[in-house]
Amino acid sequence: MIPGALILPVHNPDLADRFLEAHPSCVMARTESAAPDRVRRWTDISPDTLFQIIDGPYYDSLRDTDASVADFLSCDLRKRAQDDADSFARLRDQGYRSDSAEIAYAGPNEPPIWRGREYRKRLMDYYAHWKPAMHQHGLRTGDLNFSVSWPLCNHIDTEDWWPDFEPLWALQKPGDTTNLHEYVSAAGYADFGNVPWRAYKHKLCPTPHNNIVIAEVGLDQAVLPGQPHSGWMAHWSPERYLTELQLYHSNLDPRVIGTCLFLLDYHNREWLSFTVDTLVERGYFRAEHWAGTPAHLALPRQLALPCDPSCRLTQGWKERPDYYRQFGNAGHNGLDLAPTVDVFNSPIRAAAPGRVFRIREGGGYGRHLYLNHGWGVTLYAHAERILVRDQRDVAAGEPIAIMGSTGNSTGIHIHFGLL
Repeated sequence: MIPGALILPVHNPDLADRFLEAHPSCVMARTESAAPDRVRRWTDISPDTLFQIIDGPYYDSLRDTDASVADFLSCDLRKRAQDDADSFARLRDQGYRSDSAEIAYAGPNEPPIWRGREYRKRLMDYYAHWKPAMHQHGLRTGDLNFSVSWPLCNHIDTEDWWPDFEPLWALQKPGDTTNLHEYVSAAGYADFGNVPWRAYKHKLCPTPHNNIVIAEVGLDQAVLPGQPHSGWMAHWSPERYLTELQLYHSNLDPRVIGTCLFLLDYHNREWLSFTVDTLVERGYFRAEHWAGTPAHLALPRQLALPCDPSCRLTQGWKERPDYYRQFGNAGHNGLDLAPTVDVFNSPIRAAAPGRVFRIREGGGYGRHLYLNHGWGVTLYAHAERILVRDQRDVAAGEPIAIMGSTGNSTGIHIHFGLL
């Protein structure tokens, strides 16, 4: 898949035409910087590209401010949705359309879904009015446009917000897309701090449709707490950025139909370090750069034992469903392994290379920790003692804890879980 871009043809308009000659997977175009005749020319250059039109004031309407949130929660939602759809129909009639390429119209950008369940329900109520109104006009939509790392979703024991958005799937029609944003820090796409929390989180999206668009992707150092916006040019060479993007695209979920780098050209200097102009000028979007790159986060053929080979299995996966139903589980959600020798000093070992990202005390798991492997997460519970610190990288088979019986446990063992 050849990445596309969000295009702001302000300083070098002809560069966008050269970029489209590579036939990228997707292009986002803002109406305030791309006139209708320019968009139609782009669709003629690359008719197999998915185009999405951004109406700036509408796109930025759901801001994370108390005033914006209060307005959204109290407005006449049906009228607002109909007015918004009518406005997009006028844009279409003004020339933002194409006879040669598929065009969709992007919904509100990065709605502050962290404002609570009431806000998330309100957002789905808005889509329940807006999407039928758009479809009645014959328009297709780019939905959700969620910010990097959102929504919260289940990594073994955290909240899962995706069920709040499930009503959307039934509202979508062919040509509609599910838009998500994914950025990483300068540590790159192979770093366990970025994967899968910021990059590849789209794989946890439960949509049944093959319509995911990564509508913004790239490097932004602002994903780290307290850091200002800073793009790839401030941290990587063009060659490094190409390599990182190849790694990212080699591991996309099959449901992804397009990606958009942020960005081509820029409208103010805050985003100067993000622009991919240099990559276009070097020909890095030609097809030969994007074919046959190996997946670097492929699932391992097998895992190492999370304990010594002498340990025995005491409880298997999905066993005792009647007992575990009280915890909301269909059965035992892991494997229990108990030591048979050196019972009080039996090591818990990493099942694969990874990074320690969470160490916890208390609760049903007692003293426990998680490892992030990029392709997934493993859980090690009921430990007597933890041997590693948070954010440390570990090797497969490396001792990371000592077995114990902390938490909801009746004997010394390890509870091993996998996501």
